[in-house]
Amino acid sequence: MITADAQLVEDALKLDEVVVTGSSLASKRRELGNAISTVSGDDLSRGGTSNALTALQGRVAGARITQTSGDPAGAININLRGINSISGGSDPLYIIDGVIASNSSTAVSQTGLPAGEANLGTPRMADLNPNDIESINTINGAAAAAIYGSRAANGVVLITTKRGKAGKPVISIGASVNMNQLRKKVYISTYGKQFGFADLRLGNIFAVSAAQKAANPSVTTQEIIRDGAKFDLATNLVDVTRYDYQDNIFQTAYGSDNYINVRGGSEKTRYFASVSYMQNGGIIKNTNFKRLGLRLNLDQELTSWASLSLGLNAINSHARELPNGNVFYSPINGINITNNIWDATARDANGNLKAVEPTRINPLSAVETFDFNQNVNRAISNVKLSLFPIEGLKVDMVGGIDAFSQLGSQYIPVYPYANVNVLYYANGYASTATNNSVQYNTDFNASYEKDFGAISSSTVAGYSYQNARVDYLVSFGEGIAPGITSVNGSANRQTGYSKARYWIDGYFLQQTFGWNDKLFATVAGRIDNSSIFSKSQRNQQYTKASLSFVPSDFDFYKNSGIANVMNSVKVRASYGEAGGVAALGPYDRFNLISSVNYLGKNTYVPSAQIAFENLAPERTREVEGGLDLSFFKNKLTLGLTVYSQRVFDLIVNKVLAASEGGTSGLDNVGEMSNKGFELSLNYNAVKTKDFDWNIYGVYSKNKNIVEKLGSPRVAITNVAGAPVYLIEGKPAGVFFGTYFAANADGSHILNQYGLEQTEKGTQKAYVAGSEIPAGSYVEGGTLYSPQRGTDGLPTGSALSKIIGDPNPDFTMSLGTNLTYKKLSFGFLLDGVYGVDVFNADRRTRQGVGIGDISEQEIKGELPRGYIHSIYPVEAWRIEDGSFTKLREISLGYALPNDLIKGVSDISVTLTGRNLISIDSYDGYDPETNAGGVSDRLRGIDFGNVPIPRTMQFSLKATF
Repeated sequence: MITADAQLVEDALKLDEVVVTGSSLASKRRELGNAISTVSGDDLSRGGTSNALTALQGRVAGARITQTSGDPAGAININLRGINSISGGSDPLYIIDGVIASNSSTAVSQTGLPAGEANLGTPRMADLNPNDIESINTINGAAAAAIYGSRAANGVVLITTKRGKAGKPVISIGASVNMNQLRKKVYISTYGKQFGFADLRLGNIFAVSAAQKAANPSVTTQEIIRDGAKFDLATNLVDVTRYDYQDNIFQTAYGSDNYINVRGGSEKTRYFASVSYMQNGGIIKNTNFKRLGLRLNLDQELTSWASLSLGLNAINSHARELPNGNVFYSPINGINITNNIWDATARDANGNLKAVEPTRINPLSAVETFDFNQNVNRAISNVKLSLFPIEGLKVDMVGGIDAFSQLGSQYIPVYPYANVNVLYYANGYASTATNNSVQYNTDFNASYEKDFGAISSSTVAGYSYQNARVDYLVSFGEGIAPGITSVNGSANRQTGYSKARYWIDGYFLQQTFGWNDKLFATVAGRIDNSSIFSKSQRNQQYTKASLSFVPSDFDFYKNSGIANVMNSVKVRASYGEAGGVAALGPYDRFNLISSVNYLGKNTYVPSAQIAFENLAPERTREVEGGLDLSFFKNKLTLGLTVYSQRVFDLIVNKVLAASEGGTSGLDNVGEMSNKGFELSLNYNAVKTKDFDWNIYGVYSKNKNIVEKLGSPRVAITNVAGAPVYLIEGKPAGVFFGTYFAANADGSHILNQYGLEQTEKGTQKAYVAGSEIPAGSYVEGGTLYSPQRGTDGLPTGSALSKIIGDPNPDFTMSLGTNLTYKKLSFGFLLDGVYGVDVFNADRRTRQGVGIGDISEQEIKGELPRGYIHSIYPVEAWRIEDGSFTKLREISLGYALPNDLIKGVSDISVTLTGRNLISIDSYDGYDPETNAGGVSDRLRGIDFGNVPIPRTMQFSLKATF
């Protein structure tokens, strides 16, 4: 009986499951002193998405996985245990079958107006086919990632692809069709009235000029005072016809995803091969994403003491794109910033679209005439030679290469109508850009295992080398000649070129001792070198230590009463260090120069950023503790983890006096902390011959604080107008902006017109330790003191405070899978809570006169000038971005195996994704980010393509 219970314990917590922890390293779960999340290939294939990372949403504790765009390729940002850098990204290290893989998001087809620090390209993990993946292991903590040294401060994602099995060839096929739709339209007013006269622009926020009054004598006005300035706003109404441009921009799109896998082989030779083709239509007209993939994995036993593994993945993809946020000429911004009293579908005698509001482009111009394309060719290859010269000794030599080429083209034609703002490239624009990336790595790992009675020993030593080469070339120009659709049509072409070259190598040693297969202690160290840093900082040391204890395997525990309720217990603790080289470019520590033309001669101009030779890598130290438990005859399993992370030597671009030789310089002066709690749950509620019911879920809470910055406050540039700042003592990337003036009871102060007021007062530098007057506050080293005039209204200059935070209080998901005989059903609820979004689009809709609040003002339900009064207040643009989504729902049926001779495992499945969102957000979707995959810009809604709701019908079978 005791033996049976022990087996149940192992099944419940999977303590003897071997999980991948490195390029060629693996350990049993019972040995690990840190948390590691595993998502199987079956779970990925059930996600109803062609993006492997999208399928991870709601399944990984400690991970915030955000789809930042609804583009057909689906841009995904993964953040493990909070923000870990304020200069570089927080993207984890991706390793595919031992190959360090790039998740670059270079935007080769979006080369127009700069988007500040936004990163709008498609992350290249979109190239992976989920049907090729066996499992994805996510390592959140620094202890587990320490063997990767300076590359692993943001965690590690280990992707293992499918391999062959001995036996006759088994052919698996899958075919699916999907339908993508806009989940929710925003409110666009079609009320047939407008203030002033038909051609009045921005009548909600701009005064009527004397010339406009003279030209339109029927116009009546009312004087409004805002911030001490007088404005004459039109009060009379005229009839207009309004249109909903959303009907012209969005579409119901379709796609398909098809694959064939073959696996088999002998005891000595095994193979897995696949071919896949996916095409996905976008909900914005004339956008799509296509991907063709080939994979071959071979495993060959050479002798009794040697084996060889090979892998090749070739991918070709093509994306037809349109501007995605951050520019006024994107299709979504065309909806939001244009007064909708013009028929956008109207055409002239030549069939050209007519103009709409002056200075704006017709929203359909972007959809029908813009031509943005991106082509990618990629190859990910690996080879591994494994030697077993003596018992217990294993030597692995791994080589991998990830090479891809991006070719992007962009064409904006000259518009067939006049008076278009220069921000829209009134004279046309074209560009061609290429991004070529080659990175390869070699790993040499040797492990030796030996038992000494009750003591087990595992020693691992390794060396790794990584080399990366990236070349980016762009040619662009305005003033495109008629009939030419490339940059060759520009007479003022410009070119730009950048390159990156760097290498990283390192040595590590790890020792694990075990006692009676119940207690394990691990220590490890790594020494890293990188060409990114100077010789004085090139050698960096990283250490780790961990403990794992399984008290439930002892006889005294099995015979105790508690074992009947809490069947198994694993206690774990770890400490680790990791580094972050991503915060520094290969040449950032040098004084850079550029050449310019001066008096007809070529000369040099130094960069305004001066060099700091002794820059060091950013470093992370983390302590983690946790429990893995099973209850009620192993039906319920819980994983609990707490962690405290200190990130130091953060690289900050400090502002300098020009007398120092430049206006800025990089230095290791920043510190940050992340503290949190993670919970994972799995409950096998019912398990009988005909019926299975499983419930699973994850909960994550992280508190991020910028502890030290080198200056009290640093602004993060962006084109959405979002007041994003790094502030000492606050979470990274908070919104720090103007806000409404309020009375002591919290009610807003109104002026004589019944209109909202911006808070005003005085502000001055705060001396630490000095008294803070009543009603005043300190933020970012500044003392802010609200003031009132004799009329009781705010007076002075506009004040700012923290008005929002894009860092969530917590994330949570809960899902279930039910199987009754051949019928299956499942769903996943996924939520983000306590998070704020800067909704620039909602504010713009009100300003141009097409929003819900604008309609209320036109109807007289709000005082005239209401939008005018609140328009400058940045706090008005902050909204609660919390949501609960029906992330997945599926219904499947397994057909009888004897239905077709020679065909088995036939199944049909209907899957829905993002069908419902429970939120109070006044926009398309609170899960959005105009900053793309940027970690410093988050929670910004400015022209972003919304995430579609998707329905997929799939058919799978095995031969």
